[in-house]
Amino acid sequence: MRLNRDKLHSIKNDTVIDITVSNRPGLYFLFNQEYKLIYIGESLFPLSRILDHYWKAYLNKKDKKGIGPIFSYFRIISVDNETRIRQHYEKRYIKHYNPEYNHGANRAPYSLTCKQIKAHIMIYEMFFKDMSWYRYINDEVLKKMSDGLAHKKKLRKLRNEKNIIKN
Repeated sequence: MRLNRDKLHSIKNDTVIDITVSNRPGLYFLFNQEYKLIYIGESLFPLSRILDHYWKAYLNKKDKKGIGPIFSYFRIISVDNETRIRQHYEKRYIKHYNPEYNHGANRAPYSLTCKQIKAHIMIYEMFFKDMSWYRYINDEVLKKMSDGLAHKKKLRKLRNEKNIIKN
């Protein structure tokens, strides 16, 4: 990963941060002293969450409140106010970069674009309120996606055959 260090903030040095900009909904990336990415998260208030991570440590397996003061730098990227969109991007970044402190990083991210996710959220909100949106995306959309892609491929093949016959 190519890293622009000028865009990182230091948690330990005297860093001036505009909290009106840095605390908007978004993703945050935590780096260690050697600028290695060690954690990715999303939050409605990312700066507050970063401070939670810094001051709280995993004391035991039941208390998972933060990763402790093991990071030195952070970066916040503002993302749409829609929680599910932030979680979508968080999963994709975790899968791509596989930071060492993200638990469950081996879970597959949504292989959908932001536009597709928004469309499925709209469908979920209209028809599937009896289940969580995670379950809807995972069980109703992603598990059946290969069937849908196979069907699209079949339709494309039929359309191409018709075009060949016409010509």
